[in-house]
Amino acid sequence: NSANAVGSDKRIVFESQHTIRHLLELGVSKDFVFGDTFSWDTVTNAMTLRMFVEGLQVYRSNNEANYFIPNSTEPPLSSSNTVLPSSPTPQLKPLTVDVFISDFHADRVRAAFNWVLNLSPSLPSVDLHIHTVSSVGVSWKNPAEYTTRIAHEAEGVKQIYNHAKTIRTVPQFYAFLMLGGHQGLHK
Repeated sequence: NSANAVGSDKRIVFESQHTIRHLLELGVSKDFVFGDTFSWDTVTNAMTLRMFVEGLQVYRSNNEANYFIPNSTEPPLSSSNTVLPSSPTPQLKPLTVDVFISDFHADRVRAAFNWVLNLSPSLPSVDLHIHTVSSVGVSWKNPAEYTTRIAHEAEGVKQIYNHAKTIRTVPQFYAFLMLGGHQGLHK
């Protein structure tokens, strides 16, 4: 939970740049990598994910290969209770989103991402999977630093759940971010 690094040329080195470099070294094509340089914390990570998913869903909706016809066991009834013949409406196939995150940070990421992805208006067919990465071997300055971080994560989850009770739409979320409700951007 610290500021982004600053390079020798005084430019900010975003966390995503480390991840991008690693993915490219693993052989992932740059055409499949999106680098986020907007978000500064977990909540704005969630917002950036939502913006990316919204755009990707529009792109996917233009290709009929991304649709399926749901199985319908019963045809709909008319107001006179007679069976009407109909063909099922094609639905967009679910978009699988896999997130890999440190084990100590996973609960807060899950809470924030679920909250923001489920704001109204709803997004079509998103299947979110949070994968934890072991933090064994991460060096902490001392045991108290780790304990403090775990307490910070638990408090963050609690705050997200509280915000989710009252902030239920994208415009409310934007107001929360921009008008001072989200202290992460204002500090």
